[in-house]
Amino acid sequence: MQKRTLNEVTEEDRVQAILQKSLSKAPLTIDEVKQLEKMDMGSLIIEYDMTYPQAVHIVYWLKNETQRITNEYLYQRTGDWVPRGVRPGSPGIIESQKINSSQLRKIILEELKKY
Repeated sequence: MQKRTLNEVTEEDRVQAILQKSLSKAPLTIDEVKQLEKMDMGSLIIEYDMTYPQAVHIVYWLKNETQRITNEYLYQRTGDWVPRGVRPGSPGIIESQKINSSQLRKIILEELKKY
C-alpha cells in the first residue's frame, strides 16, 4: 500500500478531513474555514450523512474558529483574513496600561472639561 501525497487527495477527502477536524474540535486553517462557510445545514445532513446534532456541532465549531481567527488577526494583523463581527474602524485588541490614581483623576478632569 502506497501513501498518497497531499496533491493526490481529492476535494471530497479534504472536505471529509475538515468535517472530522470540526467534530473533534481541532483548530481549522483559514482555507478550511472558507471551505466550511460554503456549506449549509442541508448539505451537511444530506450530502455528508451527518445527523442534526453533528451538523449543529460543525456550525458551532465554524463560528468558534471564525471568532478565533478574527481575534488572532486583530492582534497580529497578519494574513489575508477579513475580520467579521468587528466595528468598522475598530483598532482591535488594545493593550491596557497601568495608571495610578493621580493619573486617573487627571484623565477624568480632562474629559469633564470637554463637556
